[in-house]
Amino acid sequence: LQVDAPGQNVFVRGLEGSGRLTLLRRVLEETRLSCPASPDRCAVRNFEEPDRPLLIEMTRGTGRKFRLAVEDLVNFIVEDLGPALAGEALRERRDAMQSAYDATLKGVVEPFEQKLDALGLALVTISAGQTQHPAIVPKIDGQPIMPEAFDAAVAEGTIAEEARDQIIALIADTRPELDQITLEVERMQHEHQTRMRQFVQSEARALLAGRAARILAEFESDVTRDFLDGLIEDYVERRLGREQYGAKELHLLYAVNVIVAHRADTGCPVVAETAPTLQNLLGGVEADPGGESGLRADHTRIRAGSLLRANGGFLLIEARDILPEPGAWQVLMRTLRTGMVEMVPPEISGNIPIAIKPVPAPVRVKVILIGDPGMYYALEAMDQDFAQQFKVLVDFEPTIPIEAGAVDMYAGVLAKIVRAAQLPPIHNSGVAVLAEYGARIAARNDELSARFGPVSYT
Repeated sequence: LQVDAPGQNVFVRGLEGSGRLTLLRRVLEETRLSCPASPDRCAVRNFEEPDRPLLIEMTRGTGRKFRLAVEDLVNFIVEDLGPALAGEALRERRDAMQSAYDATLKGVVEPFEQKLDALGLALVTISAGQTQHPAIVPKIDGQPIMPEAFDAAVAEGTIAEEARDQIIALIADTRPELDQITLEVERMQHEHQTRMRQFVQSEARALLAGRAARILAEFESDVTRDFLDGLIEDYVERRLGREQYGAKELHLLYAVNVIVAHRADTGCPVVAETAPTLQNLLGGVEADPGGESGLRADHTRIRAGSLLRANGGFLLIEARDILPEPGAWQVLMRTLRTGMVEMVPPEISGNIPIAIKPVPAPVRVKVILIGDPGMYYALEAMDQDFAQQFKVLVDFEPTIPIEAGAVDMYAGVLAKIVRAAQLPPIHNSGVAVLAEYGARIAARNDELSARFGPVSYT
């Protein structure tokens, strides 16, 4: 159990009813092996591939604390970031940038307006639906007149046709210069808007980086740093200033889903999987009943299976339980061979609609498979990888020699069975009768049966 090397998984071979699982549990509890490699596991958003959540490892005992720290960061984004960006110091800098832009814009447009004024023309902005565009119009009595009013004045004879033709010619002559100025103004507006957006983003990054630094001071690692950097960049580039991302949406996007948690002072995880189905081994993604067709899901709905829960420790499985389950044996062997858990194996993802598919996660787990001799030889013949992955064979003898203490051991086992079943205490004469029955099962006068199942049924 202490050997940490590839293929050192254990097959416990013995007859059913010989107390294999009970003894294994006791050995693992009594030895209390140290397992520094059993981390907490968290499902988080993958900012590069949102439909491929990451299953990151955290130092054991820190997963829940990290989740709360990230919640505080999101609360800061929701409640405090906006007011901080609207503060007086930043507002003064934005006003200064706006004033500089207005002055530059005036320097481009004002000379042209003066030229038009000298020609009896004016530059105005005309609205057309949701858009606006500049236009050159004539002046009548020193005031700009819109095209509709100008046409009406010509029709009424207020403006002579000769004057109209001269005005139209002047407008046509100045139009190319207007087009050039319009392009220049649009370029300047785009650059100004970009600078203002980059200014706000830069300040937001600085504020969020300060909060993230406090988290990293407690949870410093490459994975936490990458996640927090990705969170900040995702918010600043994709969410900042967009009203559709409220508190609920942001908490959902950036939540840390702790799928495996350990106390820092606990021993190795020991998981006995009594129903080793494909889903129970791998875990999976629960569909959101509120989503479309019930198929919507996100990283907050990922649940760990026994392979992830036993990571860094031991997974106990009855061979007779896992073999009938479709796909379960293949997935177990693939995990041991590759050292990676795929929550949605390729053969599954190709047949059903999958909302998200978590990125495969590394695991280091020692599997203890329990079965009888026939099962062992069947697996050896069926799977060429079996012998490579289960190099440790433990045999349970079917009988116990009748030596000093053998009957006392029988009495201890029977007492445990009585306590578990909440039966009346067993008399010493009853122990003697059951020991005799065990000898009859063994069919020897110097041995007792190690199969306590048939004895306990008596």
